[in-house]
Amino acid sequence: MYKTLLIFALNLFTFSLFSQSIIPCHTDENEEEYLQAHPELRAEFENAKDELFSNAEKLLKSSAETESVVKTIPVVFHVIYNSPIDNIGVAQIEDAMRILNEDFRRLNPDASNLRPIFNTRAADPEVEFALARIDENGNCTDGITRMQSSLSVEALPRNDVKKLVQWDPTRYLNVWVVNSIANTSGGSGLVLGYANFPWMAASTDGVVIRHDALGLVGTAAYDGRTLTHEVGHYLGLLHTFQGGCNGGDGVADTPPVASANYGCNFNANSCSESPNFPDMIENFMDYSDGACQNTYTNGQSAVMNSAMTTFNLRKDLWTNANLISTGVINPPDCTPTAKFDISDQVICVGDPVQFTDESEDGVPSNYLWDLPGSNVGTSTDPNPLVTYNSPGKYAVTLTVGNTAGSTSVTNVYAVTVKPSWTHFQAEWKEDFEEPTLNVKDMDFFSTYDDVMFESSNAASSSGAQSLFLNNFDAVEPNDIDYFISPMVSTLFANDISLNFDFAYAPRQGVEFDRLRVLVSTDCGKNWTVLRSYAAFALRTASPSLVPFVPSSPSEWKSVSIDISSFEDKGPVLFKFEFAGDGGNNFYLDNINVKSANVGIKEMQMAESIQLFPNPAKNAVNLSFELESNKDFELSLTDVNGKMVRSQRVSYNTKEYTMNLDNVAAGVYLLSIKIGDQKVTKKLIIE
Repeated sequence: MYKTLLIFALNLFTFSLFSQSIIPCHTDENEEEYLQAHPELRAEFENAKDELFSNAEKLLKSSAETESVVKTIPVVFHVIYNSPIDNIGVAQIEDAMRILNEDFRRLNPDASNLRPIFNTRAADPEVEFALARIDENGNCTDGITRMQSSLSVEALPRNDVKKLVQWDPTRYLNVWVVNSIANTSGGSGLVLGYANFPWMAASTDGVVIRHDALGLVGTAAYDGRTLTHEVGHYLGLLHTFQGGCNGGDGVADTPPVASANYGCNFNANSCSESPNFPDMIENFMDYSDGACQNTYTNGQSAVMNSAMTTFNLRKDLWTNANLISTGVINPPDCTPTAKFDISDQVICVGDPVQFTDESEDGVPSNYLWDLPGSNVGTSTDPNPLVTYNSPGKYAVTLTVGNTAGSTSVTNVYAVTVKPSWTHFQAEWKEDFEEPTLNVKDMDFFSTYDDVMFESSNAASSSGAQSLFLNNFDAVEPNDIDYFISPMVSTLFANDISLNFDFAYAPRQGVEFDRLRVLVSTDCGKNWTVLRSYAAFALRTASPSLVPFVPSSPSEWKSVSIDISSFEDKGPVLFKFEFAGDGGNNFYLDNINVKSANVGIKEMQMAESIQLFPNPAKNAVNLSFELESNKDFELSLTDVNGKMVRSQRVSYNTKEYTMNLDNVAAGVYLLSIKIGDQKVTKKLIIE
């Protein structure tokens, strides 16, 4: 029989975490906060635990004589996101379900890592989980709901996020996925999740978990077993260290633990019970790393199965009638809503792009991708990997369907393909004086809403226009708007700098907007932050409760960023990224890249070398007007840097023909090098 003083356990738990940077679980705090508000229920909760463990003992004794039954629990995930980043995809939720089911059926690949001393204690709890296919109103669902709310941040006040949406907890396991969870223990540390025990209130029943603690894909940043741990609490399990060495978690075959274990210390033996066993750091209900967790015990399995017959909030979940009514058994065909994700929206010629189906509501049985400009054109693969061999902006359409129907979605500017050769030499400037941005060789994006950068004649640091972002009226909080420059060459440049002017005033009392300026030397695959401005660093004018419009030169700030470290590493791309969070309007003007000295000799070389024909087929002719007494080297490479042809040519050569037989059609770079001077030209082969 289990008896413990929860206050003592909670204090022990809190003390052990003060020095920790990660706090996997806040379930104990959640229960204690509830009891502080309802002290009259403390004895009732203790009696409920006693009944649970008593029934578990009986279940364990009779299990050898009783035919086992696999219990399936319908699940709904409520994605409560604060920003588009938190609005995780279907793939991440499905991955979390995979891990949960593997762990609860002891089918996890690392189950064999359990130390032999515990082998006879390891259990298959015979509990499975399935996404609901019918919601509580009888409608089709994929078991996922989505809602934007600032309550997602810190999930405070505690449990208020659950008031936004909850399905009948007697029919569904509700899982709320949030941005972050406040640590209310009095210490510091990142909280990953918490759950309601089965004896707690129905109005808050379920699990709350950070989006980045869910699964192992998407935004996942942890070990993927937080949900396994929290669902253990949801089914009545306590921490293995709950009562310290005086009882542990109240389960006979789980060795008691003095305090939470962290990491994977297989030498830990914090209690000297008889017979003496080491701490079971492999147990899902400790705080050890997910990398070494791999089991529940027979006793814990009995507790969880007891919870599903003892408590009103659990005993109907797994019944045949409920599995039929929630669509787990005989799921209906729901019409899928087409949706997709793109690995990279801006690429260079020849770079691969991964398209991933993210369709919701129904499960597609067929796919049709329309991918104009790609190497495939169309695809019936759920997740096609394609390339684009010509610069431009390309639309993508996905059509998905099943027996219930089909839907389509089109992204008109899904992929922008930059040329692998440069458009601009080391000096590039943009003053936004044209009437629209359509003629610009730049690419504009918004991560969520339709409010994007636009040309404006309302204000400018010089000239008549500037680039403007209507952040005051932004529809979605935490939206990120950005644009990417054309390719800019840094060859032959010295003392190069990126310069621009900006203007911004915060909204009164709001200082959360941010500007970042980034650079990429590999066509956007990786970005380096050059400068970040937030709060007072971003402010160029006094706070305003009305939409900000700069009215004088003093309300503009001029910036010059030294980018000399990127000389000869290009061509480069620049990204200007504005993250709005309830603030005010933003203006940008006079962007330019300047070099103190663009190599004159190299520029003269470039002007004195001619290629013809271009595009070429079987051969390309080169003519030279070079004043040099050194032989020079010709090299032809593809856009990935692979050498295709190379030749050393005498310094007195005036014309040269390079054979292109057996060279595939595409875009190439032809380089002419004399000593330490080098010129690169684009060559198209048909």
